[in-house]
Amino acid sequence: MKVKYCFKLFSFFIVLFCFSHLCLTEQIKALENDIFQIREINLGYEKDGVNIFSSVVLNRTDFIKNFCVDIRTEGKGFGRGNWQRQYFFRLQPHETKKIQVEYNVFPSIMSLIILRFGEAERYIDVDEWIKLPPENRAENPLPDVQFHWTKIISPKKVIFEKNVIENIIARHSIFLNHIANDLLSKIKLKLSDLIKQSREEKTLRKKLYKLFLGEREYSKDFNYRRESWKESYSFLNSIFEKEHLFIEPFSIKGEKGNRITAFFASCEKEVNEKKPIILLLSGNPPGTKESLVGHSVFFSKLGYHTMSIDTGVPPKI
Repeated sequence: MKVKYCFKLFSFFIVLFCFSHLCLTEQIKALENDIFQIREINLGYEKDGVNIFSSVVLNRTDFIKNFCVDIRTEGKGFGRGNWQRQYFFRLQPHETKKIQVEYNVFPSIMSLIILRFGEAERYIDVDEWIKLPPENRAENPLPDVQFHWTKIISPKKVIFEKNVIENIIARHSIFLNHIANDLLSKIKLKLSDLIKQSREEKTLRKKLYKLFLGEREYSKDFNYRRESWKESYSFLNSIFEKEHLFIEPFSIKGEKGNRITAFFASCEKEVNEKKPIILLLSGNPPGTKESLVGHSVFFSKLGYHTMSIDTGVPPKI
């Protein structure tokens, strides 16, 4: 009787394992054109951290072809939530090759997995390329890729917990209660000195003035427009509410008619008071922006007005 019971229990766990494997993996139908056939595409388990992507690729031509797979995972606008990497493979004429590559997932703030498949103009070993000095990388840039297929996948389980975001911000020493009082005093003193210096430094103002009056086209009418967060970023309101801060997403007119997205933040009780404003810029190229939410919370609680531009969490326009 016990043997029979154990066998049933073992069978149950086998079925459960197979079912959970199917639920956790993402299967995509075969993709093919005159150059490549890609089949058995598998994202793996989509678990936190390193994952294994695999597929079988066939070179359908009579020539050597350089196959490229580009994987990008995107978070909900907070730094370290995005990850991207290209992998290159050389396929001989009519060769079939199984490829396996690693990619990273941050499920707590995951929103998308983007896959792109295509043909590269030449083969390159990215791991070796990264080790080269910057000047050598500049002379030998990554090859151009003609992408034939793009697949955007929404993970089955998007886990978002408010405390996860707060922990991420805290790890970067953004919240005031994670900064020692002596360091906080130094920050306040330094900021005050920098603000005073910017008011007195005429040469700096002249440089900035010349920069704005260059040959670049810009709108003289800012055309300010109040905005609202995208639905997927509405949780940001709760972060500011908890810290008793006023928040107002907006956009202004930029070059060539584009809209520049931003948000203003300040202490609720002092929002109408006249005081210095700190302009926050991520400094990252398009597509790799990190959120400035944590930084705006930090400086707002120090007693400044803040304005964050190109935050990585744009309002709905």
